[in-house]
Amino acid sequence: AFLSLLEAISGIRDLRHDPGYFGGGTHESFAGAGLDPHCDFNIHPVSGRRRRLNALIYLNKEWEPGWGGALCLHTNPWDPEHDHVSEIVPAFNRAVILETTDSRWHSVSPVDPPAGRRQLSRKSFAFYLYTDLAPGERNAVEHSTIFAQRGLPRHIKAGRLLNERDQRDIAAGIHRRDRHIRQLYEREARFSAEIEAMEREIAALRHATDIGLIGYGGVEAIEEGLYADRFMGRRLGCTLRLIRPITGLRIVAYRPDTLDGPTTITLAIAGATASKVVSSGLFDLVVFFPGPVGGHQGLSLTASAVGRPAGGIDRRDLSIVVDRIELLH
Repeated sequence: AFLSLLEAISGIRDLRHDPGYFGGGTHESFAGAGLDPHCDFNIHPVSGRRRRLNALIYLNKEWEPGWGGALCLHTNPWDPEHDHVSEIVPAFNRAVILETTDSRWHSVSPVDPPAGRRQLSRKSFAFYLYTDLAPGERNAVEHSTIFAQRGLPRHIKAGRLLNERDQRDIAAGIHRRDRHIRQLYEREARFSAEIEAMEREIAALRHATDIGLIGYGGVEAIEEGLYADRFMGRRLGCTLRLIRPITGLRIVAYRPDTLDGPTTITLAIAGATASKVVSSGLFDLVVFFPGPVGGHQGLSLTASAVGRPAGGIDRRDLSIVVDRIELLH
């Protein structure tokens, strides 16, 4: 019934609540606490739903407008000189329903009860409502909460004689801005490390799936037997996607002299096979077909090796190093 009421008020259909209350629930703020202007995160990190509404209920029974803690709605905090701010006093039992968008900037002014009442706190209950992503929203860029820093208090301007409170406000603003910059640097360093790790993994995967194919075709999949350093195990299985017909296939490989004994290499594709015994060094192996094999189709390639595996530190069952595979047209 409550969701239906909010749907009627907001005009947003199929609202869903978050049973985990991610970022929501009860909030309590004491003297000095506030929240800089921000736009809320847009996608729930667990459910993947789009955040649509904030619903806030204020629970502090004793509160005056001059005690801070107001919900402030901003037009554009990136432009402090022209930022229009509307304040909502957190009066007891007042509810605020706020649509969540990437331009819905809001903040909480610092809590500042008078002397002798500093034990009072700003209390609220918050819950956020979501909808399933529509087809056009599924490519939306997900972002966390975006913060903007407060500008100088509006009463600090040219010609004003600064008092101790003004000095504290300025120092607090500088400290808050420096902390925000430090958080951004730390986040950038963390993201850079994550990106570098992913780039290394991607490079390894590309290397593992890149067998140096030459010709009108591509590697559709490598099912087994090829390591990131292009060493082949006892068996290599892959699927090639042809673009033009081929009359045969040539594999160029290298047999390291550090491996034990000779190896018999067998190449099988499209019903044709070829074999060769290799001891060490660079070699090639060619298999020809009775007739051209048509393009625009997938072919399974199998290369198998019979020989003794390598010894020493590397315990992999290795055979050869694949240099390239040439499609013969």
